[in-house]
Amino acid sequence: MSVATRPRKPEVQTNLLPPQIRSDQRKQRTYRMVVAGAVVLAVLLLGVTVFQRLQIGSAEETLRTQRAEAASLNQRVDELRQFEVMQQTLDETRTVLATALRNDVSWARFLDDLDTVIPADAWVTGLTLGAKVDRTPLGGSSFGAVQYQGYVLSFPGLSGWMNTMEELDGLNFVYLSTANKVDLGGRKVVNFNASAHLTDSMLSGRCQKEGSQCP
Repeated sequence: MSVATRPRKPEVQTNLLPPQIRSDQRKQRTYRMVVAGAVVLAVLLLGVTVFQRLQIGSAEETLRTQRAEAASLNQRVDELRQFEVMQQTLDETRTVLATALRNDVSWARFLDDLDTVIPADAWVTGLTLGAKVDRTPLGGSSFGAVQYQGYVLSFPGLSGWMNTMEELDGLNFVYLSTANKVDLGGRKVVNFNASAHLTDSMLSGRCQKEGSQCP
């Protein structure tokens, strides 16, 4: 057997406090909520402020570092600029020297070659050297001229001396000016005067190429 139950009526909460007190309570709750929101907002603003200050401090430190690096680089640039000016002066000086030494003759090489190839029966008593750029009597290029004064034991020896001089790479148009039989210390020898022109292979090459001796 079923027993029918009546539906329960919802409970109604009743506040028996006077209306003024209830109003004050609502105001206090609202005030506490406003205060709590203000505290939360203040905390948020404080956090944002601290974060911004940290960022600003980091940016300022980065700026100081960059300024210090820029100052160091500027100092380095100034130091390098001095070397740049020195290098420019050196290059200009080298250019001037290269122009001045374009037709410079290596007389040391000339004398070494002469000492190496001169025949045993001949000896040179005088040399007149000149480095004037000119033309040979046959129209070839001449970068200088040489005049020899010396002795040789015989005319065949003089011919051999002339042939030896003509074979030198740095000489061109070797020719005999005079040759006379003379008495030297009781012995008959040949006194001669000869001339030759210098080719470009006798040039020193100083300052003419990168890495070459200068001067």
